[in-house]
Amino acid sequence: MAEVDLTETNRKHFDTVATTHKTNFSDLINHTIQELRGRRHWISSRWTDTLASPDDEVRLLDYACGSGTVSKALAPYTTETVGMDLSENMVETYNQTAVEMSLPLEKMKGYQFDLLSGYNPAETPEYLKQGFDIIVIGMALHHVSNPPLLLRKFKEILKQGGAVIVLDMVPDQVPSLPATELEGLDAREVEVLKTIGKKGFTEDEMRGMYDDAGLGGGFEYVVIEEEFRFVLLGREISVGGFICRGGGF
Repeated sequence: MAEVDLTETNRKHFDTVATTHKTNFSDLINHTIQELRGRRHWISSRWTDTLASPDDEVRLLDYACGSGTVSKALAPYTTETVGMDLSENMVETYNQTAVEMSLPLEKMKGYQFDLLSGYNPAETPEYLKQGFDIIVIGMALHHVSNPPLLLRKFKEILKQGGAVIVLDMVPDQVPSLPATELEGLDAREVEVLKTIGKKGFTEDEMRGMYDDAGLGGGFEYVVIEEEFRFVLLGREISVGGFICRGGGF
C-alpha cells in the first residue's frame, strides 16, 4: 500500500473510533501504562522527581498519541508533554484525557500533526522547535507508513542526550486471523486490518532503524514477558510485545 494511502486510511479509521478507543482497548491501554511506569527509570534518568534543579525541564513527545496512553503513564513526571496524532478526533480525545488528569494545557496538550507530511521547516510549530528529552511511540509504529523515516525525524527533534522509545509487537508473536473468521463481517469492521503496515518488528530491524537514524547509542530491545490482550473483530487477541530504546546515552 502506498504511503499516502496508509496515512489516510489510518486518519479516517482513528477519526471514526476515537470515542470508543479507551473502552475497546482498555486492557491493552492499562498494560501499556503499567509497563511504561515500571520501566520509567530504564527509559530515561530525566524526570521531574530526579532532576538536580527545579528549573530544569523534561519535555516528552507522545507520538501517535491516540487517547493518551503513554501520557497517562509518564506526563506526571514531566514539565511538559506534547501529544501528536494524525487524527483530529483522537487529538480531541487526548486533550479530554488531560482534563480528566487535571493537567493544564501548558503541562499536557495534543496537536494534529504528521512528521512525515513534508511540512515546510520554516513553518515548524514552536512546540517542535524546542525539542524533546524523551520521545515515545506506543503500539503505533506498525501503523506508520515509513518507520525508518519517522525515526530519522525523531532524531531531528531530540535534544542532546535524549531518548527515543518504541513499544510495539514482536512479529512471530502476532496471530493471523483465518479467512473464515472474516467472512460475513461488516466492511467497517475489517477496515482496521488495512491500517497495519507491518505486523511488528524484530530486534535486528529495530537496531537497524535506530542506527540508520543516528539513535543507536544505548540501544536495547526487551521482549515483554506478559502478552498484550485486546478485542479485535469480536475476538480476544493476544500478542507479544517489546520495548526498545536508543538515543544519546
